[in-house]
Amino acid sequence: MNKIEYWLTKDSIGRDLFAQECEFLQKIVNRLSGNDHFLLGLGPVNIFQYINLYSLHTGIYVSESMPCDVVSSYTYLPFDENSVDILICHHVLEFSQAKDLLIRDISRILKPGGNLVVCSFNPHRLWLINPKWEGDTIFYKRNCMSIRQLREEIENNSMQVIEGQFMFYTPLFGSCFNSGRIDFLEKVGNRWWPNLSSIYALVAKKKVSKFITNPVGNKLLDTRHIGLVALTRKSDQLS
Repeated sequence: MNKIEYWLTKDSIGRDLFAQECEFLQKIVNRLSGNDHFLLGLGPVNIFQYINLYSLHTGIYVSESMPCDVVSSYTYLPFDENSVDILICHHVLEFSQAKDLLIRDISRILKPGGNLVVCSFNPHRLWLINPKWEGDTIFYKRNCMSIRQLREEIENNSMQVIEGQFMFYTPLFGSCFNSGRIDFLEKVGNRWWPNLSSIYALVAKKKVSKFITNPVGNKLLDTRHIGLVALTRKSDQLS
């Protein structure tokens, strides 16, 4: 296990954050169609153990030691082109040295109409103190992508963001927060400063074609100029 996986499974704040992520992911996979679900993660914690799926699923993650099943790079994933229906990217971008290449290769392996689901730490979160595990900082703000940066990379690689959600307003440090205080912070943050959440999630779809037919005028409509997307608060119904 690496430090972030220890933190997500053993620290009280990390477990609360992970629970919110799994709740969001469960809602998403219930609505997305597809038979082949893949998890791209940083450690052996398998999200598929925490959400219910009725289709095939595979998890790949960085191994800190040999042996391993596959030797690969995050910039060239070990899957064929157009072979994946849904790919969940769970806190990988924060630790990638080539984020643009990773997103490009994710687009390569997604089927047309397939979906990418990203969970990432927010560099513009309200509480800027970084979480630690056994004295070591888990991640740094400078390595995190903002929502705007991630959306631009997604749209530059033949995908389109279709929805998203801000989550978790409790500070990512310490364990002195009781359930009442955590509930208060979640309600206040979700109401008054949703874009300052600790994490965010985006759902994107790989474009089938750059052009679609407009049935009214029988003209081609350039979908590259359709860029509307709604980021929801936790309490809002996902669109």
